[in-house]
Amino acid sequence: MLRKLFARSRMANRPKNPKNPTNPSDTERLLSPSSSERAERASYARGLLETGLRTATAATMISARFSCSRSTAYRVLTEASNELQLSDDGPADSETSQAIEPSDVAAQLQHLFNIACAQGDTKQVCQLLRGLDTVRKWSAPLQSSSGYSGV
Repeated sequence: MLRKLFARSRMANRPKNPKNPTNPSDTERLLSPSSSERAERASYARGLLETGLRTATAATMISARFSCSRSTAYRVLTEASNELQLSDDGPADSETSQAIEPSDVAAQLQHLFNIACAQGDTKQVCQLLRGLDTVRKWSAPLQSSSGYSGV
């Protein structure tokens, strides 16, 4: 405990030279990037990974752009890769593997049609009628009766 206090008092008594910082907090500020630069590095790394670029090439690009070491670039890429794996930007695999039923599409279009009619949007009504006719054609071979069964 006394050593820490003595070390602090010695550091406080040293003259501050901006070209040769002796205070550890000054050194850390010079060596570590700001939070905005960290965020920019992470965003850039995610963008490179999302395009499918090889990790070695992405590390070289990050190192050159942000004037950092390759090990730092690889660390940024690893963090970005982990973040991408944890993100939930799209539908789950179970949601995309389900077949789309024409009756579900027709029900959604009918709902939008009712809203457009209530708002008096004739252009939207015409577009939705065209969509409903298309859905009816998709499901026509499956149905024995004509019309929008249950819609």
